[in-house]
Amino acid sequence: MHREKQVAARNYHVRKLDASPEQDFTEDVDQQLYQEVFWESFRQLDKVCQDILEGYLKETSPKDIAVKLGYSYGYVRKRKSMCHSFLMKTIENHPTYIKIKQTELTLDME
Repeated sequence: MHREKQVAARNYHVRKLDASPEQDFTEDVDQQLYQEVFWESFRQLDKVCQDILEGYLKETSPKDIAVKLGYSYGYVRKRKSMCHSFLMKTIENHPTYIKIKQTELTLDME
């Protein structure tokens, strides 16, 4: 039993040493940039889109979103789809997003 604990501890330390701090750093930076791109793009949406998508982000049901905003259930569902599509296009055309994607493609080719 003692031997098993030693092996498990050694394996844990090896995994910790194998984790590259540079890789973790760049992933953290990329994640932060993606969040900035998302929120910059989100703020470009009109107020109705922001309210509807915010409801979905908070995992509020479409029916509850409709009641809260004073719209029909069908309108909320249709508008959510349109707003989401516009948000995705805005993100994909954001200069920072494009730069990150180009960098990732370059690194994948190496």
